[in-house]
Formats: sequence, C-alpha cells, structure tokens
Amino acid sequence: MEKTKYFCLDVSGSMSEQQLQMAFEQVATRARKTGDFLVAFDHEPYGILPVEEVLGKLVMDAQDLVRTLCPAMKGRGGTDARPVLQAVSDHARDHHVLAHIVLISDGELPNDDLKRFDEFVRIG
Repeated sequence: MEKTKYFCLDVSGSMSEQQLQMAFEQVATRARKTGDFLVAFDHEPYGILPVEEVLGKLVMDAQDLVRTLCPAMKGRGGTDARPVLQAVSDHARDHHVLAHIVLISDGELPNDDLKRFDEFVRIG
C-alpha cells in the first residue's frame, strides 16, 4: 500500500512571512497532484485539506496563505506537534491509508516532537 503524505506546515508565531512562503514552496514541489494532504498548525491543527485544493488557490503572500489554510485562526500562537500528529493519525486511520508525515517548520518545538515525524524540513 502506498503511503499518503501529510505535509504538516508550522504557522506558529515564530515562523516569519518569508519562512511561510518558503514552506509553501516546499509543499508545492514535493506533493503529488492528488492524494496528499496539507495541515497547517501551531498549538492545534487547522483542518486537513487536499493539497490540490490548496495549490489550486492563488496565494499572494504569506498572510494570504495563513488565511487560506486557517480561516478560523485568531492569532499565530506557540507550537505543539502532538495535536497535529493525533489529527493526522485519526485521518489516516479513518481513510484506511498509511501516513507519511512531513513536518515543515523552523524547528522551534521540543526535540521529542521532532522525532515523531517521518521527515523534517527545516525552514530558515
């Protein structure tokens, strides 16, 4: 069974606008056209969206990216990877797929959280 990639994009307050843009570019170059997912998170996940849905939207700048991915987000808070890992695990189980979890972040989170991801792309 082929693994489904879940790109977990850190949108916490420590991520600069330039880092957010670079992170989105990583997703755009690494993701398959269909079947992969993007999850924006800081201390909580902000929904699991098909990559093709996000890539199909015109993203003008980093703030537009954050508004597109997390319309309910009030402010960009601290980073906690545990809730996003749980959300991805639940989603993969519910959709009967194997998850390959890719964290895209500046790395401002506990090292034990970093060890839980299959792949880590440090931005910045």
